[in-house]
Order: sequence, then structure tokens, then C-alpha cells
Amino acid sequence: MKFNVKTKIKIKGFIPSTIIPRNGPIKKLQIIKNGDSFSLYSSRCKGVNIPRNICLNSDDFVAIGLYLAEGTTYCNIKNKTKHSGEIAFAISHPNCTLLVCKLLNKFKINTKILKWKVGLNINYKSRISREELLDYWAKKIKLDKNSLRPKSIYYSGKIGGKISTNTGKRGCLHIFYASTIFRNLFLNFINKILDDSIKNKSKKKLALILRGFFAGDGSVDYSDKFHRKQVEFLSTDACLIEKIRKSLQILGLTSIKETWPERTKNHTKSLRIYNKHDFRILAHFEIPDLVDYKRKTFSKIINSL
Repeated sequence: MKFNVKTKIKIKGFIPSTIIPRNGPIKKLQIIKNGDSFSLYSSRCKGVNIPRNICLNSDDFVAIGLYLAEGTTYCNIKNKTKHSGEIAFAISHPNCTLLVCKLLNKFKINTKILKWKVGLNINYKSRISREELLDYWAKKIKLDKNSLRPKSIYYSGKIGGKISTNTGKRGCLHIFYASTIFRNLFLNFINKILDDSIKNKSKKKLALILRGFFAGDGSVDYSDKFHRKQVEFLSTDACLIEKIRKSLQILGLTSIKETWPERTKNHTKSLRIYNKHDFRILAHFEIPDLVDYKRKTFSKIINSL
């Protein structure tokens, strides 16, 4: 990793004064100092203890980008049920999950207490046993099998159907931590870190966040035959994709094109990059490097310039 960052964070500045519960009206959040920790309470919510200070390193900024891309962030204040009441993260790449777990560890959330399940393409069902699949993820991430969700494995896709490039032979791991208070704190924390990095035009921090985001919600396409060289950052969140655009512009990218949501099936916004100048900036900041198959495809683009 080219860019090393270390930042001491005082958590108090990231604690919201109110929280949005899973159901019902907005609630006040009570904060109690407890030595080196804060105890957070709200009516009819499980309290949480968090450290007063944490030190973020380069991996933690990558983890923030990963969660923004592949973590559960939705909240619809108009609905009776406003959100899931938990943080949840899903991806098929173990190195990415480990980074998110390490960030959670800094908030005193031990990996062993995370609930989890695995999604597997139906075409891989006959190639790996249930025990082998669960053992793989338990050992790789150091998860506790006693914390498996009741439906520990679910299947997707269609027998004989096309298998996506990003579908792993050992499936996609989902991890969960149920806490309405922590969900509100954590989402406020990662969004404020991104906002502050944009405000301060911190290229190193933004490059790391973008690296994580691209690992989750980025794509790279190369075809020598059809002269196709394209990198995309995707999101269904219009506000988030605009922040990604600003981050890329701060790094120096100059030609970012946008697709229109109404022209796509799932209303996903896409920031597309086509030109040599911008490709070289992405390479300089090592943004496509976290996931192997994306890094290898992007290296073909760079080698062709």
C-alpha cells in the first residue's frame, strides 16, 4: 500500500445527539463517561460501550469505503419500519471482510460475536459441502459457528445459468451486528469521515476510501477486440455517488461521465472513466488494486496505454 495514514479520532465528535430507532419516533441518546469509554443509552434500546478515542490507519479508511459500498446504510424515515436495526456487510472476498472486522474491533465489537450466513450460487452447490463451506469462512475470518443465522446458507442464481465474474466458488459472506444505537453511531461516523476528507481535500484519505469503495461497487472492463477500456463507480445512492465524484475530482480526474438512472434496470448511477489521464491517476493511487480480478483487468488497460 503506497499511502500510509494514521489519524487519532475523538469519538465524541461523531456521536449523534439523537438516534433513529427501527420503529417509532426519533429518540434522544444519553452519553455517560466511563473511564476510557463512553456508555450510550436510549429508551428501549440495548446500550453500547465504545472507546473515547481510536486511531485509524490506512486499512481503516479502506474499510470505510468498503462499508459505504457493500454495507447496509438505508433508512426511510417515512416507513413504519425505518431500517434493519443492525449493521450488515456482504462480500465474497475474505481480505475485504477482514478489514471491516478490524475496524469494528476498534469499536470493541469482537468478530466472534458477529452473526453470519453465506450465500452461494446454486451451480456451486454440488461442488462443496455445507461443512466445508462454513469451515472455510469460520477459519478465514475467525467467526464463531454458534453465531450462525438460522438459515446459515442460502442459494441464488439458476441451474445452468451464467455465473457472474464476482461470484466466488465459496460464496458471499454476510456479517451482522444488531444494535440500533451502534448502527446510528457507525453510519454517522463513516459518513462524517468521508465528508471531512472531502472538505479538507485529503488526497491520501480519499484514495484509500475510494479503494475500498471500488472493491465493492466498482467495475473495470477491457476488450482489445472491441477497443473497450472503461472503469465505473456505481451506486443507487445519488448523494453518495456525488461524494464519490467530488473525491475523484480532488484526486485530479477530469473526464467523469455519468449514466442516467432511468436508463438502467435498477436505477444505479454510474460514474464512467474512459481516458488515459484519469486511468493513470487511478493507477497512481492504486484504487483498483484491492480485489485481484479487478486489479488484473485494470493492469491490462494500463499496459495498453
